[in-house]
Amino acid sequence: MLSRYLLLLLIFGAVTWAVMAALALDPDFVRYMRATVRRGGAQQEEPEPETAEKVSLRMRLVAAIESGLARRSLSAGLTARLRAADLNLRPGEFLLISLGPGLLGTLLGAIFGGLAALLLGAVGLLAPTILLVARSQERQKQIAAALPDTLGTISNALRAGFSLLQALDACARQTKGALGQELERMLAETRVGVPIDEALENLATRARSADLELMVTVVGIQRQVGGNLAEILDRIQLTIRERVRLQGEVRALSAQGRTSAMVVGAMPIALVAVMQVMSPTFLAPMWRPGPGQALLLFAVFLQAIGFVALRRIVRIEV
Repeated sequence: MLSRYLLLLLIFGAVTWAVMAALALDPDFVRYMRATVRRGGAQQEEPEPETAEKVSLRMRLVAAIESGLARRSLSAGLTARLRAADLNLRPGEFLLISLGPGLLGTLLGAIFGGLAALLLGAVGLLAPTILLVARSQERQKQIAAALPDTLGTISNALRAGFSLLQALDACARQTKGALGQELERMLAETRVGVPIDEALENLATRARSADLELMVTVVGIQRQVGGNLAEILDRIQLTIRERVRLQGEVRALSAQGRTSAMVVGAMPIALVAVMQVMSPTFLAPMWRPGPGQALLLFAVFLQAIGFVALRRIVRIEV
């Protein structure tokens, strides 16, 4: 009885951690909480010694995680991905947050058995990373969609007599969404003394967009050797629009392959679910410790490899 209460207590703690992790991954919630704390000002009470100890413990954990990432050269890639997703988190903080869903999945799976604990724990541990990648890819799509019109605006502003910084400032005020935010950050860097070439390179690094990197490269070359920047940007705009058109055609031609990959990935799971409902005793040996669980894990591993292979085959770069 005691172990059951302890397990329920751990599940409650893991759920709380997972909820706070989900809120921490929401930039709007983080900005709201920071604004609320700033509005509180002097009305807030002084932190208690226990709070300071907890904060220092958290910082020590984050520092230890980042030290391990630095030794394996993983910190830079995760930092770039966090910036691309517009998450104001350090790599160590993100991985520390990811432990919450992983712990929750492990505890929930422990109720059904060791195999379920392993699978649900892995899913919970990878869920924040999947959300991070999905958010960064969504922002990349927003930037790619808004970039041609932005290049046209910059080109027109340059023809009207604006300098490059003035044209970028005008675009930042007019452009909404992810690209507008990145342009504002780039301009903020130039206001504190960062050279415009370096600020543009930082913009391309955060955005992780090949088209934006092309624009930054062209601007850097033009600033060194001269030339009509407005005309060059017009040509880049036409190139990007043509690439978008070709990407649409490629996606239409590869739709069948992508659908096949999804069907192949979902069919075994659906078959197992149907067989479990129709004849639970038929698959019972697969859930028991021993050869059944080993074969099941091996099947899941092969299924994941096949799904990834099919996705890579139908992914065509334009």
